[in-house]
Amino acid sequence: MPDGRSVLYNADSDGDQEIYRADVGSGQVWQLTDNTAPDHLAVASPDGDEMIFTSERDGRERIYVMNLESRETKLVDVR
Repeated sequence: MPDGRSVLYNADSDGDQEIYRADVGSGQVWQLTDNTAPDHLAVASPDGDEMIFTSERDGRERIYVMNLESRETKLVDVR
């Protein structure tokens, strides 16, 4: 994340690839995505309010944006 206090990463601890955010100081972890499709390649926006990531939710690798506060997710790759 831009402020250096947390990091985004993906892991398959529940059997499929999900995206997590971890606080560097405390080690606290939050799971940000939760679905059966692989989610990966997360990058924070410059202001840290959103993350851009890829997912195979509809069978194809697509680009999504998630608001990190509300967790609202939008498909932005509409080709």
